[in-house]
Amino acid sequence: MAMNLDGYDKITADGTFTAGAAAVLVVASRPGRKKLLVQNRHATQIIYLGPTSAVTTSAYAWKIIPAGAGVRAEVDLGGYSGALYAIADGASTVGTFFEGYEHRPS
Repeated sequence: MAMNLDGYDKITADGTFTAGAAAVLVVASRPGRKKLLVQNRHATQIIYLGPTSAVTTSAYAWKIIPAGAGVRAEVDLGGYSGALYAIADGASTVGTFFEGYEHRPS
């Protein structure tokens, strides 16, 4: 979805990713990013996030708890504009992301 405001397009994107023992890229770096929200959809496993593929369960920047009953398991990274990688403490741990960013039309 895009909308022009003050010469910039306001764009949103969302998607899913599956984390496991090896780091996966959730989103690439985006200098114009204004909002980034990442959610853990798994009921028992933890997702660990970091700015590089060297993220581990003991060396991470952000941690998202499991999405148990009545628990909203997410982390709001605000305007973090770097790349984001994820691993999990179990295989096939599904997460979702939402980002909002600006792009100046050429």
